[in-house]
Amino acid sequence: MLGVLETTMVATGADSASVETVRRAKAGKVFDEKVKLAAEAVPPHLKPGGVNPFADLYELYSIGLHALSDEDCCEIVDAIDQAMKYVYTELKGQAEGAAQYKAAAAKIQNTINRLRATPYASDG
Repeated sequence: MLGVLETTMVATGADSASVETVRRAKAGKVFDEKVKLAAEAVPPHLKPGGVNPFADLYELYSIGLHALSDEDCCEIVDAIDQAMKYVYTELKGQAEGAAQYKAAAAKIQNTINRLRATPYASDG
């Protein structure tokens, strides 16, 4: 999950300090600490409706499931499931879309450069 976040942040131009925070989180050993670090690093453009999916995961995890009713646990698991689906589908899709756009933009730029280099291109 943190790998998807890192890839998306890099692909969408997040600041390097935030990307480094996610990398530190990936290197961590304790789940709640890793998710808390990641939550702090998520840039605004990856927060749908201003809501941070990693902060939600951290909050749900920190509540703890051991002292809750079965109904409350099911609600929490459902919420975690939705947050993880967002991370794995939407964020991954954004990273893939950004990579596809960069490849298309490079092709366009190469074509423009090639056409500009031909003698008849300036005749209009």
